[in-house]
Amino acid sequence: AQALQQTLGSLGRDVQADLLAVAAVDPNDPPPQPPRRTTWAMADLLAANFPAPVWLVPDILQQAGLAILAGRPKMGKSFLALQLAIAIGSGGHFLGHVLPQRHVVYLALEDSPRRLQERCRTLGATSTTDVAFETAWRPLNGDGLVDLEQRIKDARPGLVVVDTLARACSGRLDWNDTAATVGALAPLQEMALQHDTCILLIDHHRKPNGANPDAIDDVLGSTGKVGTIDTALGLYRKRGERDCTLRVTGRDVPDAELALQWDPLTCLWQMVGNAQQVRSASIQQAILDAIRDLGGEATVSELAAFLGKDKGNISREISELLAKRAIRPLPPQGRRQPYTLA
Repeated sequence: AQALQQTLGSLGRDVQADLLAVAAVDPNDPPPQPPRRTTWAMADLLAANFPAPVWLVPDILQQAGLAILAGRPKMGKSFLALQLAIAIGSGGHFLGHVLPQRHVVYLALEDSPRRLQERCRTLGATSTTDVAFETAWRPLNGDGLVDLEQRIKDARPGLVVVDTLARACSGRLDWNDTAATVGALAPLQEMALQHDTCILLIDHHRKPNGANPDAIDDVLGSTGKVGTIDTALGLYRKRGERDCTLRVTGRDVPDAELALQWDPLTCLWQMVGNAQQVRSASIQQAILDAIRDLGGEATVSELAAFLGKDKGNISREISELLAKRAIRPLPPQGRRQPYTLA
């Protein structure tokens, strides 16, 4: 040690600092992330070879970025998020996909340990499921942001769940203030991209206004929320019903509507298929049943009146059923064009 001190003393201060920095490196530490390039000339941008997006959940969540899962209260958002966390932590199935195993950090700020235990057991988690729960955390719009970045650096999770966003931030934050909202969420997005992880925020929808549901417009608060995130997931379900729609939209995510169904025995969301196709199949089945109920034949107008549906929608589904040869037209009766089962 005395000889080392004498040797270091004979070197310049810059060289001393470099040697001490090298000696302090832990070989088990992850390699430092290269800084993100933020300046591009047009020629460089057009010539760059960017890798294809890496998916955490194919066509739903990318491996890196900030996402929001929102819905009305008590609609099953937390169960869906916990189901996703357990699937990633165990390398299991989620909505028809097999996911690679990754570490998950889960900020369960509205649940007690007992409730978490009960839910994890119900969802089939085991002691080897790689999910770490935190039931308390300093505000993410304060010191908790530094805590979270350090946790991500140390644990390198594939997914961080924040349940809920409102509980994770201090009450001083006004979500209707666009500048304040962007100021709170932009560091989280930057953190997710810099450390190649997905941060999923659980949030709420505003009261329905009767218009067509929209995963972006329905998020409670200012446009600063959805303007900052990379992906928005909207869970839509009528209270008391098992069927729901998961709407997906984002910067690099293809827009999709997925039909899900709640299994009350396992407390799992199951994938049914493309929501539009499921709705169409349901209407077509209703048309076939209505033709039987109306004596074996019916016109478009009669079916629309019987089912309480728009005549144009019934006409489109009739065309699909004719193409599938599930029904056939009968000879016209004046201006009346009836259809029967094939």
